[in-house]
Formats: sequence, C-alpha cells, structure tokens
Amino acid sequence: MVQLVDVTDKNPSYDEFDNELLYTDLRERIRYLTQFLNFTEHDVEALNEFQPILLPIVDQLVETVYSHLFRFDVTKKVFMPRKDGQEGRMLSDLHDLALDAPQIEIRKRTFGVYLRKLVTCDYDDFTTWQYFDHVGLMHCGRNELKHRKLMGKAPLYVDLMHLSLLLGWTMDVLTPIILTHDDTPLMRRIDILRAFQKVIWIQNDLFARHYAVRSTEVAGLKTLRQAINLSSSDDVQSELLSINALNTTSTFSSTTTSTASSPSPKGSPPPVPSPTTKLNFSVDQGARHVASQSRDLKDKKSWFSFGR
Repeated sequence: MVQLVDVTDKNPSYDEFDNELLYTDLRERIRYLTQFLNFTEHDVEALNEFQPILLPIVDQLVETVYSHLFRFDVTKKVFMPRKDGQEGRMLSDLHDLALDAPQIEIRKRTFGVYLRKLVTCDYDDFTTWQYFDHVGLMHCGRNELKHRKLMGKAPLYVDLMHLSLLLGWTMDVLTPIILTHDDTPLMRRIDILRAFQKVIWIQNDLFARHYAVRSTEVAGLKTLRQAINLSSSDDVQSELLSINALNTTSTFSSTTTSTASSPSPKGSPPPVPSPTTKLNFSVDQGARHVASQSRDLKDKKSWFSFGR
C-alpha cells in the first residue's frame, strides 16, 4: 500500500526561492518546479526504464497525435501556412491539407525527436531543461528565434490552450500503454506513470511562462487591471478600499435604476435592462471576484512554502 507523506510536523521546514527570479531565471524556475513536484533521480530512472517500450512505438504515436490534431479545424489551421523554403504547393483550402503534406512530415519528425528525448535525455544536464523551455518559446510568436530570422520565416504562434490540451491528450494515450505493460511490475509501472506526469506538467509550465509573466495576465481581468494593480501582493490591501468603493457604487447604481423603472403592465414582457445597468452589474461581478481573490491572498501565500 502506498503511504502518504508524514504530516505530523505542524511547522515543517521549507525551501526558499526568489519570487522574482521564478519569472526571469530559468534555473530558479526549474529548481522550484522539480522540487515542488518532487521530480528526482527515481523519476529519471523510471523514464529511462521505459525506453524499450516507448521508442519502438514513437512513430505510431506521432501518427496518432497528428491524426487527432487534424480532427479539429482550430488545430489543423495551425499547419496551413507553408513556411519559406519548404517543398510543396501553397494550400488555400483547409480541406486540401493532408497528413502527408511536406510541412506536416517535418512537424512529425520534430515531435518524434521530442518524444524520444523524454526517455533518453540527461535530466541532470541543464541543457535538457533549456531544450524543453525552447519548445515553449518557439510556439509563442516571438521573433527571438535566430534560425527563423535567418530564413526569413514569420514567427510561429500556437495558442496556449491547444498546446496544453495536446500534452493532456498525449498523456492520456500513454497511460494505458504504461499500465498494461504486464512484463513490468505494477509498482514500477506506477513509478513510470508518475514520472511522465511530472515531466509533462513541467513542460506545460514551460509553455505557459512564455505566454504570461503573471497569472493575472490571463485571468480575464484585463479591464479591471487598468484601474487596479494586481501585479504585487504589497498593493493588494491598499486596493481593497477602491474595490469596496466600486462595489458600493455599482450596487447603489443598480438599485437606483431598478427603483426608478416603472412597473410593466400586466401581460407585457419585462423591461430590457439598460446598457448602464448591464455595465454596472458586470463591473460589480468582476470587482467582487477580484476582492474575493485578494482577501484570500494572504492565506494562499503559504501554498508554495512546504518543504520537499
């Protein structure tokens, strides 16, 4: 039976990290990710042990992945633009793009290299993590990739949602392959599965870090952030006064609008709320959401302070 971690110590020791470096320094971020997920040599050994099982099916797995991507127009469209220097005719209709197109064959080979690295690379070598980070960088639409500049290629942009879903779907395909390999003891299969899950979650974060510096950048609060500074925990408490004032004002405005409206005659459809009422309600909802998150921030600061 698997034993959970001993939690009898009510004040465990913790590792320290530079919060700003987590967003600017890859080494610090990798140190934090691997320690938080407890990605250790034990996991590396498990991944390496899976080599004889995964490597022979990499090509088949790649074909399965790209066939799945072609089932959705939003992911298939990513492959439509023909890159400069590639062979083959320029396609104008999504229906004409097939899995054996030159640009797709190139992507398949690249993805095959990635899958093989998962079980063969040296995780003690920092260049391995640089490679996984580069996989994120190359999809986020930046102009910093020298080889694309030299070849006159436009930046490649794939929405983060599709990248994260692809990782999740690939992990779902690998799970039964790992768990049904009867030649491997059950507990070792569990070790291999856990190791894959950890490295996939790290890769997912190395995608996300190139799309947003802080989670507030992608939290649907862009409009509110123009007036409310959520980038620093030091500013949250001072901003709560403004948020509460906004709540009071918007609630009063909605109440006044409702009271001032004359009752509809019997049998008539209910009055349509004015744009002002809708706006006040929307702002009120958003402000209350931000206020709720801000009130919990002090307690949540301890989430990432647990030791290994």
